Amino acid sequence: MTVRTILFICAIMLFSCKNSENKDNQMQSDSLKTESTGKVESEYTCPMHPQVITKSPGKCPECGMELQVRS
Repeated sequence: MTVRTILFICAIMLFSCKNSENKDNQMQSDSLKTESTGKVESEYTCPMHPQVITKSPGKCPECGMELQVRS
């Protein structure tokens, strides 16, 4: 292999790792924005019907059970 080929492969590997780190940092940044604003958006779901998801507490429309905070 030539030196140029090795440098090219190293550059590709470096930039691909950098993009992965940027995505992780963006996700962390988004979660910090939610925490810093003080608005924690909880989702509520039924223990028996996990397809039922709401933004506020209440009762399940299918069975009437109390909705729980989704983890």
